[in-house]
Amino acid sequence: VGNKDENNMNKEYVEGKANSCQEEMRKTYLENIRRTHNTDNLMNSIEYQEMLLSNRRIARKVKFKGDEMVVIGSLEERFVEVCNKVLDKKKDLKAPGPKVLWYPKGTSSSKYTITDFYIKSIDCIVSIKDGGFNNENHPTILKKREEDAYKFKGIVEAKRKFKAVIELEGPDDVDRFPTIYEAILRSIRNGERYIKFPSYYNTFVK
Repeated sequence: VGNKDENNMNKEYVEGKANSCQEEMRKTYLENIRRTHNTDNLMNSIEYQEMLLSNRRIARKVKFKGDEMVVIGSLEERFVEVCNKVLDKKKDLKAPGPKVLWYPKGTSSSKYTITDFYIKSIDCIVSIKDGGFNNENHPTILKKREEDAYKFKGIVEAKRKFKAVIELEGPDDVDRFPTIYEAILRSIRNGERYIKFPSYYNTFVK
């Protein structure tokens, strides 16, 4: 559902989708990461993000318009495949995107997050996330959702007002990007920002 707020901003909320076959495996993974690295979300660490992105053994090499880039995960790889069909300019898609400051809930201490993608022609930040988990009320999942919601808030409210900020949740959302891209173009022509919020955003950011 789309609507505009008092800041002339196009908003879209979509329902998340469960990924039942992988939930238990992902829950175990998150708990192991917390024990080893004292966090359930390694992507909170800017140093770990940079290491992961530069380590080609544990990242995926894909090509956009013939040029190689490194991404993390099958959904990101899928997004690049879609962008190869949607975008025209060879240097239009950047991975990773820019680093952005964000503030965890209830703190005044900022952190950096590295965004997944940046599309230059439409000044758009793209965040890619899994479609959901069966047990959304598990403490580790709730904590991750809260952090992701506040990271998204940081991107939307960054001093550099990106013309578009979107989060794609799961493969169906990634495949829907051509339609979202057209909506972004319409918003830009109308002098509006286009924001596609995560489905869980309002649960954590009031």
